[in-house]
Amino acid sequence: MDGFGVKVGGLRVLFFIGLVLWSLALLYLGYGVRQTEFYSTLIGYTAAFLGYALMLHTHILGIASRWVWWAGVGLRILLLGALPALSDDFYRFLWDGFVARHGYNALAHLPSELIAQFSDSSYAQVLYSEMNSPDYYTVYPPVLQGLFYLASLPENVVMGVWILKAFYLMAEMATGYGLYLLLRRFRLPHWYAMLYWLNPLVIVELMGNLHPEAVMLSFFCWAMVAFVYRKYYKAAVLYALSVLSKLLPLMFVLVIWRVLPRRYRWPFVAWMTVVLLLGVLPWLDASYVIHFFESLGLYLHTFEFNAGLYYLFRYVWEGMAKVHPKVIWAPLALGVVSLSVVVLSLCTPMKRSWRDVPIVMLAIYLVFAFMSFSLHPWYLVLPVFLTALYPNMSIPVWSYMISWSYCTYRHSPYEECLTWVGVEYLLVVLMIVLDFRFNPKLRAFFRSVKCWGGV
Repeated sequence: MDGFGVKVGGLRVLFFIGLVLWSLALLYLGYGVRQTEFYSTLIGYTAAFLGYALMLHTHILGIASRWVWWAGVGLRILLLGALPALSDDFYRFLWDGFVARHGYNALAHLPSELIAQFSDSSYAQVLYSEMNSPDYYTVYPPVLQGLFYLASLPENVVMGVWILKAFYLMAEMATGYGLYLLLRRFRLPHWYAMLYWLNPLVIVELMGNLHPEAVMLSFFCWAMVAFVYRKYYKAAVLYALSVLSKLLPLMFVLVIWRVLPRRYRWPFVAWMTVVLLLGVLPWLDASYVIHFFESLGLYLHTFEFNAGLYYLFRYVWEGMAKVHPKVIWAPLALGVVSLSVVVLSLCTPMKRSWRDVPIVMLAIYLVFAFMSFSLHPWYLVLPVFLTALYPNMSIPVWSYMISWSYCTYRHSPYEECLTWVGVEYLLVVLMIVLDFRFNPKLRAFFRSVKCWGGV
């Protein structure tokens, strides 16, 4: 017993060391670095994830989970005052809201077309000069546009950022509580929530860099809560709002369809469709829709960032043919992702159990991530959330390694370091292999993939 007490006491010390390291590193990433300072960013993320790893021992120390919860809340609150340091996307958010307030639809007009209309507005001039995509139509769906509108009311960049962060903080707290309800319903340990709630990438990218995945994920989380508590109509509304915040959850609709009781499938589709139509009513103009999907296509297929498999394919292909590799990779990626959605949604042995849904969603998302032309750090927020419902090593480790992609911003114009990208993806593949090697339940689940009757 004495030996056990010494061991537990030592682990408690490690936990509090981790808490201090995690806190200071996150504050440093929020207030003390710039996008071009890669090695400072790398040191901050490394320290934050080391602290995160030490804090994950909480569940064997008897430390009350509410203290860990409040640690996550406290760090998010402390980051409210930080202007986004590692991303300048927030200027576009505020621009979209600003032009909407002046009667223009951000989908219908390029910023470069409108700037002349606001020559007397210093606020508009600041937003335009700092924006990274003035010659592209917006790709942000209606729910976000509503938040951007509210954030633009003061016509002040700092206050606009504070308003958005206040909404994101509420969304994050809702996600944290919803995750607790899901873990309780699935009869999983409550400490699994720490995999999401304390993850440095989540905190930095949502509350520090102001990426709107916070809003999408909150609706997604509460849709899942409604599903597992059999409130299917409420779930349809919440899931539609999640899609109206970010299109990514559309990948999982077939998974939802598979697990829903038969009599609720078409009502779910009907309710979701109605909410989606109501959400896009202001945009029901052919030119607006075309602009949206043109810009979405540009973001998905023109920009290249941290695209591991595509870079490997590009290297091999350019040595064999003169056709641009994107001409081949774009339809190939679409086909592979679409096929994976169908096969994993309809052929995995979920047996209509919501508890099995997160691992199937994770598998689909991993295929999407590996086939993408662009994989920014905040794209991993959704799989980190799913990891809390189906723990694995791959996603938490990747959420650290993807911070290496900030090496791109060391130079102007931007230039990726393919060595960092290559090492990142090699280690991710290794972690996936280790997950299968040491998780027999995971191996058994995917070995039993087949076309099930009664779909």
